[in-house]
This record gives sequence, C-alpha cells and structure tokens, in this order.
Amino acid sequence: MMNGNVLISGAGVTGLALAFWLDRAGFATTLIEQAPAFRRGGQAVDIRGVALNVVEKMGLLDEARALRTRLKGMSMLDANGNETQRTEERTFSAGRLDSDDIEIFRDDLCELLMGAMSERVELVYNNSIRAIEDQGDGVAATFASGMNRNLIC
Repeated sequence: MMNGNVLISGAGVTGLALAFWLDRAGFATTLIEQAPAFRRGGQAVDIRGVALNVVEKMGLLDEARALRTRLKGMSMLDANGNETQRTEERTFSAGRLDSDDIEIFRDDLCELLMGAMSERVELVYNNSIRAIEDQGDGVAATFASGMNRNLIC
C-alpha cells in the first residue's frame, strides 16, 4: 500500500531513521543529501535507554550489538597531551563495565539503517532542495541540480 511521497533533506542518522519508519508505513521516500557520496567519519553514537527500545522495534538490535565499538581501555592526558595514566583492564562496551547500552560508530549505524530499507527509498547524493511550491494536492520541489520532482501528499 502506497501512502504518499515524502522528501527528506539530509541522509545522516536522523534522516535515515525517519526514512526507515516512513518506508515501513508504506511511504515512497526520497532522501536528498548535499554530500557527493556517503559521508564517512564522525564519532561513535550511544544507543541507550528509550533508543534501545526503538532499535529493537526496528528489528535491528542484534545487528547493532554486533557492530558495537568494543572499545577497551582508557588513557588520561595532561594539559599538554601527554599520557599520564593508562588502563586496559576495563572496557566500556564488552567487559566488566558492560551494560545494555550500545556504542556504535556513526558510519556503521548509517549503513545499518540504509541496508534495512526497501527500494521505495531513493537516496540522491550531491544535491539539495532549492524551492518547494504548494500544488494543492502535493508539492513541486526544485533541486540545486535543476532536477524537479512532484510529490503527491
């Protein structure tokens, strides 16, 4: 069942998570990302509390756990950046200090979300939204590349 079309600006964690749920609800979704390709980098993301319940409802909890960072040890640095203390006996995501929380690299989380969506989700890189015009039964979107898209709501 097709519920309509949705346009999302940005294919980061938030845009991908929104696209995941809209896809599940039967919407055709287009993600517009200004980066020329999948954007790598960034820090780890913590999934904990209510977010763990959301990832479980997405059916991605086991996969997210398998991708956790498994960081081990810790170093303390002085004001000059010199290591003053170091420990490797405790870990934050797979050892004595372990909890239900998941620390996962942003890249891994984005790839997990992208892999969980159907072909109804279109991801367009190297583009951005320039204008949106109300058409009554939907909108006409114009993109930086000159591409136009009519979205029926």
